[in-house]
Amino acid sequence: MATEDLEALVRRGRAERVAGDLDGAVETFTIARRAYPDAARPLCERGAVLVLRHRFDEALEDYRAAEALEPRYPGLQSYVAEVQLYRREPDAALAAAGRGLRAEPADLMHRVNLAHALLFLGRREAAGAEYASLRDERHPAKRRTGGEIVLEDLRLMRAAGLTAPGMDDVERVLAGGA
Repeated sequence: MATEDLEALVRRGRAERVAGDLDGAVETFTIARRAYPDAARPLCERGAVLVLRHRFDEALEDYRAAEALEPRYPGLQSYVAEVQLYRREPDAALAAAGRGLRAEPADLMHRVNLAHALLFLGRREAAGAEYASLRDERHPAKRRTGGEIVLEDLRLMRAAGLTAPGMDDVERVLAGGA
């Protein structure tokens, strides 16, 4: 039996993720990892699903393994920053967001994570300015605004038990409230 190509496995894993079959997505990305051991993508994709499963240490392990394989993998520092926020390491998240912005200054997700890290570090004014600057900017692949992405991120963070002073204000402003 021929091995499924990497793109097909990624599409299948992403479809499982969207359908809410997170265990199936993890398994599919694990199959992709075994079939393509030199590829960073299955590790990043699996790490993103592991974050949704609140398996943050495993997600960071995947991201570190991806970084060892392909240090310049697009968006990698965004993944790292996100999981470090969930691990309650906002200083490390801020550093990862900075590395991401230096490598990929046009990537909106690095700015989102920069704003999150600033918020979790208690730097509310700087976070607010960053959130305001990305509110209406559209992410080309996600087809959503920065504000919509931030609101989804904050919802997921709350579901994981992660909160910071000022989150309510950010949500209110980005949702169009006063």
